[in-house]
Amino acid sequence: SFYYMFMGFRATLPWKSCISSSLVDVATENCYSKFDNDLCNEDETFWNKTCTLKTVFCENFEFSLADENSCFNGTANIPISDVTKRIASSEEFYKRKMLKQTSIGDVDNWSNWGECQWEVLGCLALSWCIIALTLVRGMQSYGKLAYFITLFPYVVLTVFLIMGSQKEGFKEGITGFYMKADWDRLFSDFDVWTNACTQIFYSLGVSVGSHLLLCSYNKFDNNCHRDVWLIGLGNCLTSVYAGFVVFGTLGTLAVNNGVPIEDVITQGAGLTFQSYPEAIAQMEVAPLFNFLFFLMMCLLAMSSIVGTWEPTVAAVLDEFPYLRKHRSLIYISSCFIAFLGGVSCCFPSGIFMFNLLNDHTANAIVYFAFIEIAVVAWIYGVNNFLDNVDEMTVPVPWILRWFWKICWVFITPVMIFVILVINFTTRKKDQHEDYVYPDAAQALAYLIELFPLAIVIFVALWTFWKNWRDKREGSFLAAKPLWSPTEEWGPRADRPMEKVGAVNMSYYEDVDVDIVPRTEL
Repeated sequence: SFYYMFMGFRATLPWKSCISSSLVDVATENCYSKFDNDLCNEDETFWNKTCTLKTVFCENFEFSLADENSCFNGTANIPISDVTKRIASSEEFYKRKMLKQTSIGDVDNWSNWGECQWEVLGCLALSWCIIALTLVRGMQSYGKLAYFITLFPYVVLTVFLIMGSQKEGFKEGITGFYMKADWDRLFSDFDVWTNACTQIFYSLGVSVGSHLLLCSYNKFDNNCHRDVWLIGLGNCLTSVYAGFVVFGTLGTLAVNNGVPIEDVITQGAGLTFQSYPEAIAQMEVAPLFNFLFFLMMCLLAMSSIVGTWEPTVAAVLDEFPYLRKHRSLIYISSCFIAFLGGVSCCFPSGIFMFNLLNDHTANAIVYFAFIEIAVVAWIYGVNNFLDNVDEMTVPVPWILRWFWKICWVFITPVMIFVILVINFTTRKKDQHEDYVYPDAAQALAYLIELFPLAIVIFVALWTFWKNWRDKREGSFLAAKPLWSPTEEWGPRADRPMEKVGAVNMSYYEDVDVDIVPRTEL
C-alpha cells in the first residue's frame, strides 16, 4: 500500500496507461487499458502498446475482420476482446513493475526467486518502523487518533460509492452479481464455508488475543456484552456496505474491458492492487483518490497488526517478567524479526510465500478458536464463565444466556470441528494461477499451519512431564492440576465488591468460599 501511495504522487497514475513511463518497457503486447483504447480511431484497437488497425489485428492471429467489433476465424465471429487475453494495465503494473515477474512457473518459481525489489523492501521496513514506534508508545497513546482510524474508511468507502455509482456498469455489478446469490454453492462448494469461517475470524480478530488485551484497558464492570453485539453487527454490516463498492467497481471494470464480470472478479491482493487501482485511475482527480484509498489501507493494516502484535509480546513479558524493564527493546526486536520474516515476500517469486502465509495462518487461527471454545465451555465450564460475567455486573437477559450456552457448548465447536475436518481431508495442493507448488513447498504449508498448534501441545506435554518428574498430581484429564486455573486466577483489583472472585476459587475442591448470590450482584 505504501508503494502504491508513493507511486501515485504524480499528475497521471502510472498504471493508467500501458505506455506510461513506468510500464512501456515492461508491459506485454496484450496490455490493455480503456484510456489507451479511447485514443484510437474507430477502425483501430489498442494492442501491442499502440493503436493497431482492426484488420491488421485480426490478420495477426490468422483471422479476418468480420465487422468493426469482431474477427472471423473461418467458422464463427469472435469479439475482438476475446481474440486474445487482454491484460489490464493495472495488472501489468502490479506483476511486472512492482513484483518484476516475467513468467509464473517457468521463470518465477520456487527454484528461482529473482532479484530483491528494493522499493518494496523499503516500504516493508517503513511499515515495521511505524508499527514499532506505535508499540513503544503504547496502545493507550492512540487516544483520539483511534476515532480517525475507525471512521476514515467509512468516509473513503462512501466517496467511492458515490463516485462509482456514476460510472457505466456499476449498477449491473451490484444487481447482476452481488445481489444475485448462488445458493447452490452452499451445498456443492465447501470452500465457501471455509472461506467464510476464516474471513469472519480475521475481520473480528478472534482467537489471537487482541480482544483480551484491549479489554484490559476497560473498567472491571464495563458492559462487554453490549460491546460484543455492537462489534459483531458493525463488522458484518461494514462488510455488506463494502460489498456494494467492491462489486459495483468490478461491474465498471467488466464494461470497460468488454468482458463478463466473472472474468474480472478477484480477491485478496488482486482486488486491492489490480482492480481498485484500475478503477481509481478512471476517476477525476485520480491521484487524490489514490492517496486516500491507500492511506486507508495502510491505517487499517497497521492498526490490525498493532492490535495483534501487542498481545503476542505481552504473553512473552508475562511469562518472563524480568523482561518488562526492557519492554521497548523487546518491541523493537520483535518487529525487526517480523521484518526479516517478510523479506522473502519482496522477490518476484515472493508471492508464493505470501500466499502460504496468508492462507495457512488463517487455518491456524481456526484451530485455536476450537481449542479456546473447548477449554472455556467444556473444561472451565460455561456456567462458571457466565458467573464471572455476573460478577462484572454485566446484564445478560436469560434468553441470551441460553443462546450463548447453546452456541458455546454445541453449535460453535461442532461447526468449527466439521469445517476443520472436511477442509483437511478435501484439501487441494497450493498453487498460484496455474503453477502448482512443489512438494517441499506443500510441506512448508503444513508446517506454517500446524507449528503454532504444535507449540500448545508441546507445552502441555512438557507441563505434564514436569509434574510427573516432581511427583505432583499429574493426571492429564483430571480437573486438577493441569486443567484448573492457578491460585492467582481471579478478578482485578478494581472489582466493585470484596467477595467477587469466589467463583474462581470455588473451582478448587479443597477451598471453601461463599459465592455471592446473583441477586446481590
